[in-house]
Amino acid sequence: MCFHSNAQKFSRVNFNESGDVESLGIELDEGVLVNISKEGTILKFGVDIYRGVRENNQNILQDYVGRTEYYTENDNEAFRGKVKMIGRAIVTYYSSTDNEALVGKIKSIGNLAFNYYLLNENDAYKGKLKSIGSANLTYYSSYDNEALRGKYKSIGNSPITYFSSMEDAGFKGKVKSIGSYQYTYHPAQYYQAGLRGKLKSGNIIQQDGSIKYMLKY
Repeated sequence: MCFHSNAQKFSRVNFNESGDVESLGIELDEGVLVNISKEGTILKFGVDIYRGVRENNQNILQDYVGRTEYYTENDNEAFRGKVKMIGRAIVTYYSSTDNEALVGKIKSIGNLAFNYYLLNENDAYKGKLKSIGSANLTYYSSYDNEALRGKYKSIGNSPITYFSSMEDAGFKGKVKSIGSYQYTYHPAQYYQAGLRGKLKSGNIIQQDGSIKYMLKY
């Protein structure tokens, strides 16, 4: 039986309306998307039914009806009951004997390895994902502006900036740029109430390198 070496791919970043990342998307075979948190837990997985038809910027997933297995009560306590297999992709976790910052977090999905910042790191990102495969993840620290702390500073080769807490209330903390792509927003006092704080310029879906960034605005 032949398996594709590139079947698992870190390919999507979903931002919420406050400019923070609500999930990171890992693509599997059969159109399956696995959404994970910054802390390395599976939030949801399912089939992206809009794949190849239109952009799924609302992150809507249909239940996956293929092979799904879970770790049992006979397995290590750190991953009992957690997802073990989705289709042909095996999911592994750090066990109860690993570093305390890692216990229970995703270790790998198929051929993608996950690494994390340890507990001796800055408070804004300790215990959070440090890399997925070859993509390194950096964060704004607890010494940065309060609207930026704990948010992604870069994902892979893409630097990310945000509007600071000193900016207009309509867009402070929101994404200002991803790579070379810029974003602007309507201010809090904009005359059309429905557009206040909403995106004024820039695409809500932006491809930068191998990763697609999706903004909810």
